[in-house]
Amino acid sequence: ELPCTGEGDAVMNWLSQAFGWLGDPANLDGPSGVWALIGQHLAITGWATLIAVVLGVPLGLAIGHTGRGRALVVGLSGAARALPAIGLLTMVALLAGIGLIGPLVALVVLAVPSVIAGAYSGVDSIEPVTRDAARAVGMSPAQVLVHVELPLALPQLLGGIRAAALQVIATAILASYVGAGGLG
Repeated sequence: ELPCTGEGDAVMNWLSQAFGWLGDPANLDGPSGVWALIGQHLAITGWATLIAVVLGVPLGLAIGHTGRGRALVVGLSGAARALPAIGLLTMVALLAGIGLIGPLVALVVLAVPSVIAGAYSGVDSIEPVTRDAARAVGMSPAQVLVHVELPLALPQLLGGIRAAALQVIATAILASYVGAGGLG
């Protein structure tokens, strides 16, 4: 091993050690190998995002469509976005215990506001004349939501889901902090 003569050499030495560790088959396979940890991380991320979408999309669409509860939900989702991830994860893990439930609940709490915001803002941004035209041709409120508002809101809805997924992917590394596995 060559001695480090400067900061650049130290970085190169660190990188070569990291690639050497990743290239070692003993570190890739098995229950604590990199591939297993990546699988755990993706599973935690997928479940948290799916639960957030199942909870947040109907709520956001209902708020955008009816306008009821707008101030309350928007205020609560803004407050939830301000929660520190590690603090929320630790608090929920203390209440739920070591394992997957705590991080999953914390990740869902962090992801739901983005999903609600995407769904709500997508429906809210539709011009009122578009809704009026749909009602004028005889559509029921449910038909207006499904056939007019949802397709027009889809870009912003998907943007909210994407933002939630990115937050969950970045925060899911903390799951190992409370014994739930993953890349942490």
